[in-house]
Amino acid sequence: MPAADTLTENDDQADDNMQKNEKKETDMRPLSMVILTHPKPSASPAHAHFPTLIHLSTLHNPVNTIPPPAPQPRLIPLASSADARLASALHIPRVGALAIFADAPGAKSLEDFVRDNVDVTEAKWLDEAMEAEWRGVNVKTEMSVAKTSKKQHSKGGEKATISSKNTANNAAETQ
Repeated sequence: MPAADTLTENDDQADDNMQKNEKKETDMRPLSMVILTHPKPSASPAHAHFPTLIHLSTLHNPVNTIPPPAPQPRLIPLASSADARLASALHIPRVGALAIFADAPGAKSLEDFVRDNVDVTEAKWLDEAMEAEWRGVNVKTEMSVAKTSKKQHSKGGEKATISSKNTANNAAETQ
């Protein structure tokens, strides 16, 4: 096979790959809402990342050519008991999370209701972390005191006194 034919085939494959990548970018539709069958996602290790990911999906990335979705997706936590009812309605064994695309067929009234009644998911710590602002050093220390019985307390008090005397004597001797 001549070298020119090989180059032509490679160019054709590269063009096909570029067209596939462009199609993937245009096929990426934003989510309208994410429904979780857990009442407090932040309290569950399996669901704790959802609020952060939803907030990150709304941020504009200058490297990414895909703009962020205009209507921000909403996170809808439901009671755990809703899992069985939702799974039954969808005719599947279990539902942990359900995502609905923006402008999904038949979901317009649900989208409108959710936009009117559910707030946007916020991650204030993430917004603060992305700002280039020096906030200074803020160190907080806490001391915890363990409860001890009277015998241990009297012995501990003597030891503390002795060690503090020794420390004072050692400090005086070194100066």
